[in-house]
Amino acid sequence: YNYIIVLNKDEKQYITSENSVVIPNPIDLSDLMADVQAKQVIAAGRLSPIKRFDKLIEAWVLVHKAMPDWQLHIYGQDYLNTKQRLQQQITDLGLDNVVIIKDSVLNIPKVMTDYSIYAMTSESECFPMVLLEALSVGLPIVSFDCPNGPRNIIKNQQDGILVPSGDMQALADVLLKLMGNIENRSVMSKQAKKNIERFSTSTVMKQWQRLLGI
Repeated sequence: YNYIIVLNKDEKQYITSENSVVIPNPIDLSDLMADVQAKQVIAAGRLSPIKRFDKLIEAWVLVHKAMPDWQLHIYGQDYLNTKQRLQQQITDLGLDNVVIIKDSVLNIPKVMTDYSIYAMTSESECFPMVLLEALSVGLPIVSFDCPNGPRNIIKNQQDGILVPSGDMQALADVLLKLMGNIENRSVMSKQAKKNIERFSTSTVMKQWQRLLGI
């Protein structure tokens, strides 16, 4: 092949030839805007073990003790009966009133406008479009720094915060810090709307045009 396209620079390490090129997936820019005043955190994705929503729920025990008036909503389609296990975990931890699992939706960016923080706890990600969708509506992100996607989308401490992968205490601490500071959320929200422009459809298509010489 003339070129092998990968979605982020970290993926180039998996290509042994010298013809790999990084071109990310694009997203259309949006006029939608997250409500940074909302006392709600959103997570979304297929309800499967690799997404580690169980870790997010576990961290929410610590969050709930300090911020009992906040809620966590998890959107996604069930896979391998994960939903039932997650719901049982929520019940066992006494979080039924504050952690709610919802069905997947067709227009997640619009749903995201009802939230003030996006949380990601995946074991691994390639190039999660849901993070682009979050940034496109100005939704600050808190994410595990898992291989390899989040660190190539989030600008750490600008539009989101990366925490050590699998560290629930660190995740809870960062969530609480952001939840307790609406001014910080507002600044991150505005920065997210700026930073997402590097993944806009027009910007990414120009990269393809340069590559193909058209």
